[in-house]
Order: sequence, then structure tokens, then C-alpha cells
Amino acid sequence: MEKSRKKINAVLLNKLWSDDAQKVLSALRELRMAGHCEYLPELLKLLNETQNEEIKKELAIFLCDIRDKGCIPHIIDSLNDDQFQHVKNIIVSSCWQSRLNYSTHIDTFIQIFIKEDYLTALEAFTVIEESLPDIPDEKIKEYRFRLISAIEDISREKKSLLKELINLMVT
Repeated sequence: MEKSRKKINAVLLNKLWSDDAQKVLSALRELRMAGHCEYLPELLKLLNETQNEEIKKELAIFLCDIRDKGCIPHIIDSLNDDQFQHVKNIIVSSCWQSRLNYSTHIDTFIQIFIKEDYLTALEAFTVIEESLPDIPDEKIKEYRFRLISAIEDISREKKSLLKELINLMVT
């Protein structure tokens, strides 16, 4: 998605929320071509609410293709909002696949790593790992301490992943 700021098109928005899956998919194709972050909150809501697997799959691909750093706040907001809990894994996965720089939001991903299930934690691990080169050493030490402090509270299945993440943060 390219960086662009435009008003939301009501017709396109209506297509997104249509009961006709083909109209929704058509709207998604239009948005992928145009790439406007203004639609991202609606797209995230749609991802959260749709029962249509084809639409959900297209939305996941759409999120992975985002290249506009202006979209990052919308993504972070959704990750911090409990209403998106059941699609959090998809959203976190899109963060590392999009190749956007989330290094200023590592607190969010550490929280996700600690609190969420193994698969979502693994996605958060990848975002954190890819962000490390862009994080100042002092912040890395802070994050490492926070992770060490979480060892007792983290699930057994994530302990080895946690230890690996802590080792990656040795500065």
C-alpha cells in the first residue's frame, strides 16, 4: 500500500460491508490497488466480524501487503483492543510479513508474547527479533529484564521460546 490520505468513499465502504461476498472481494481488490490507510480500521473490523473464510484470507493477505508506515497506529490499536482477540494471530503475523518497522512498539509485542498462546507468541517473537537492530541497547536491556521477570508467569510451552528471545537480547 502506498502512502496516501484521502476521504473514505462511502460506495466502497458499502461494498466492503455487503452481504455479497463477491462485492466485498471486489472492494478489497480496489483497496489493494489504491492503498489507503483510512480504510484500515474498517478492514480490521471486517476481519474480526466476517465468517467468510475467503474474505478472511484476502484480508490477511491485504494486511501482509501493507507498506505504508502511516498504517502502523491502526494495527497497534487493534492489537491493544480485546475485541480483536480471536484475530490477533493474523494481525501479529502481518506485522512481520509486511516488513514495516515496529521497533517503537515492541512493548506491545512483548506483552503479546507473554500473554498470548504459543502460535501468537511465535509471531510476536518474529516481530521482536526483526526489530532488534533498530532498538537502542538501553531499551533492549529493559525489554530483556522484563522478559526475565516473566519467566515464572509464562506457560511451559513458551519457556524455550522465551529463553531464546532473552538470549537474542544480549547486548
